[in-house]
Amino acid sequence: MAELTEFAKNLRRIREERGMKQTELAKKLGVSSQTISAYEKGDGSKGKNPALERVIDIANNKEERDIFLIP
Repeated sequence: MAELTEFAKNLRRIREERGMKQTELAKKLGVSSQTISAYEKGDGSKGKNPALERVIDIANNKEERDIFLIP
């Protein structure tokens, strides 16, 4: 089993610290809860990381960027 990516670990940690469910985060980001689940399983086998374009979109949107910043 591959190790989770830092993105996957941070996404789950930050989401949980903020008391958010996957469905809530998905709605804020305009993706499905299955996509959030896949991001959090970002181990290379069943998971995935967002496309570069999506990361740029997040970085350019303050509300989304704040979701992913490490507190």
